[in-house]
Amino acid sequence: MNVAHMVRAYERAGIAAVCMEDKVFPKMNSFVATKPRPARHTDAFCRKLQVAKSTQHDPDFYLIARTEALINGLGADEALRRCHRYVDAGADAVLVHSKAPPRRRSWSSLRTGTAVHRW
Repeated sequence: MNVAHMVRAYERAGIAAVCMEDKVFPKMNSFVATKPRPARHTDAFCRKLQVAKSTQHDPDFYLIARTEALINGLGADEALRRCHRYVDAGADAVLVHSKAPPRRRSWSSLRTGTAVHRW
């Protein structure tokens, strides 16, 4: 798979992390797209994450999974469901992407040990 090749090449180059998105090809910038693009099916994206994690040799290489669930109008519950699935598939961190202006949101349904940061 291409993701296995990517992880091997990035590790050889000394890259510390990769952020993979659950978008479908061809990818468009979320901020300029006129309408939401469909998100990749969760099972298919989890398989890509599993391949990436199983290919990894460097324990310091981080796999970050980004979901477009909020941008695609799927809601916070679906975003959280995807985050949990992505962590279970091997992601070291998850990122929920949103176009909405920052506001306080309760992420209380995240499992213990999961950190959420807002930059």
